[in-house]
Amino acid sequence: MLEKYCPLCNKTLSFEFFTKATSEKHGLAPYCKPCNSFKNKAQYLKNKELRMAKAQEIRNADKEKARSISRNSYQKNKEKISERNKLRKEKIYAAGKAYRERNIEKMREKYALRRSIKQKCFHLADRSKILDFYKKAEFLSKKTGIPHEVDHIIPLKGEKVCGLHWEGNLQVITRSENRSKSNHFIIQ
Repeated sequence: MLEKYCPLCNKTLSFEFFTKATSEKHGLAPYCKPCNSFKNKAQYLKNKELRMAKAQEIRNADKEKARSISRNSYQKNKEKISERNKLRKEKIYAAGKAYRERNIEKMREKYALRRSIKQKCFHLADRSKILDFYKKAEFLSKKTGIPHEVDHIIPLKGEKVCGLHWEGNLQVITRSENRSKSNHFIIQ
């Protein structure tokens, strides 16, 4: 096993701990990878503000040249960039769709909350308890094969009365019952 000495950590280590450097005598960097990383980071932090100021100065001096280079690069690679952006959008859309399908009850609770906010209804909600109603509705739908929904007992925006979006105003009923009830308040 071939070894080399690192002067920073004062250790003799195998060649695998050193990066390749063709300009060096042995073809390896003078410092081991951990020491080299530490040294580079310290050097970067020491000169960070100076480097940033210099980079900003260069950008300000050649703004038009930089814009021209950027524009030319975009025009040259317009089709590739467009295709890459299209693929990225499709990937993001697919991931979002998969998440929504996996978390149906969370999404329904989120949409109900959004509707209540949009309708300017005050809500005292404990969101975890509300989410339990949506989970129960989803469970009953799968178990019985009959679609169930979460209903506001007192509608959020009824004709004569408006209710609140909170766990005490929710119930799980079948979709057909919910559709027939609509936004009416039925006194029992």
